[in-house]
This record gives sequence, structure tokens and C-alpha cells, in this order.
Amino acid sequence: MLPVLLVLLVLLVLLVLLVLLVLLVLLVLLVLILLVRRHAGFFKECFCPWKRGFNATGGAGSSFGYLSGAEDYYLHSTKGKGACAKLPVKVRQPYVLMLVLMLMLTLSPAPGQVRDLHNGSVPASHELDNVYSTEMYSRRLREVVDNHNPKTPLFLYMAWQSVHEPSEAPQKYIERFAHVQDKGRRVYSAMVNALDDAMLNLTSLLTMKGLMNDTILVFTTDNGGNLRGGGNNLPLRGGKFTLWQGGVRGGNAAAAAAASAACSLLRS
Repeated sequence: MLPVLLVLLVLLVLLVLLVLLVLLVLLVLLVLILLVRRHAGFFKECFCPWKRGFNATGGAGSSFGYLSGAEDYYLHSTKGKGACAKLPVKVRQPYVLMLVLMLMLTLSPAPGQVRDLHNGSVPASHELDNVYSTEMYSRRLREVVDNHNPKTPLFLYMAWQSVHEPSEAPQKYIERFAHVQDKGRRVYSAMVNALDDAMLNLTSLLTMKGLMNDTILVFTTDNGGNLRGGGNNLPLRGGKFTLWQGGVRGGNAAAAAAASAACSLLRS
């Protein structure tokens, strides 16, 4: 009788362990789903730019940039959470993706760098490697404006990577802020200065092409500066990742050469 009870006890323990293992797997899958859904831009292909109005060929009217977040400004690669970018689009489906990611996280001791730069639906040219992100996007903007027919409308949506982490800037910009003692603030200032130059280049190009008088420019941001990355939102309290005013408010500006005419049209 005793051996039978012992066998039943062992089986019960094994059953409990099996249930715990199943619960653990389900928990891991849930966490992965939450992580992947953070950037809906590649959760499914139908959410990608080339499935939402932009051309997939990389030509006129196409999207250009990355799908994940926190890319290196020179290598255009990201760590860990950008792993989806190296998977073929066809396997970027929720359940298959969960299993693949779980296997990758299990077998990989540490996440590696994954290149994430797309021209339409295809990987962008490696000739852009080691080109600073802000300069890279400026080149693309010049191509678009140079090839645009001024007799037709033009819509440009430029989501600059600056000044998102990682904090990186060309040395020539960093040297302009040598007087700033805090390294994080110094690099952050250099990144903003590079963005200023890029905006100047864009407005100068639009003026040279005769488009500025018919253009409405809107400059905005999605949150306040990151206090852990060199940002400063004084006199507002807090910053990115907080619900204080310094976190939920940001700089905004709008400009239009024909603003008075636009206002008159709106009033009518």
C-alpha cells in the first residue's frame, strides 16, 4: 500500500510542477506580447508605413526610417527590442513572433545589435552606415524637395530622431559646447544644435525652390526633455517618463509666410 501512495504522491508533485511550468510559459508570452505591442509600427505588417498610404518601393511618396526605437545614430541599429526588425515581414505575426522571440531570448545570453533602417518596405542601403542620423534625414529631404514638381502639393512628415537616446552627436557640434561642464548636457546641446542646422537647411531649400511662400511649417514634440539624458525643462517640474508638466508639455512652433491669407480663408 505504501509504494502505491508514494507513486501517487510523486505523480501529484509532477503534475503541480507541470502546471507551474505552463503558467510560467503563459506569463512569458504575455510579457513578450506587451513588449512587442509597445511599437505598433511593426506589430503586424498592416501597421507598417507601406501599408498605410506610403509607397513600398522606396521611391516618391515612400517612407524612410526605422521601425523600432533608440537606434544608434551612426550604425542605425538597435538592441534587444529591435530584434523584430531582422525578421522577414511574413513572420511578423503575433503568435509566430511570440514563439520566435521567446526562442531568441532563451538561446541568446544578451541581445545584440540589429540594423533597423528601411527605405519603403526594403532595407536601406548600407552606404548610409556611419552617416549621422540628422544628416542622413537632411539628405533624404533634399532628394524629395529637389525631385518635387512645385505645381503639385507637397506633404512632408519628418520625425527627427533627435534628441532621443542614445545621446550621440558629431564632434564638431560637441566642440561648440565645450563650456558646458556636464557631459550629458553638452552632448544633448550638440544634438539640438545639429537639429537646428537641419531645420535651417530645410527652410533654406524650400525658399530656394520657391515653395516657402506656400508652405505651412509645424514643429512639435511628443514629450518633455529626458532629465536622465541631458534634458532640462525648467521652470516646469519633471521630464519624460513623468506626468508632471515638464513631462507632458514640449516646445511647439508654427510658421507660414502667407499666414494672414490663411487666417482670412479660415474665417470665411
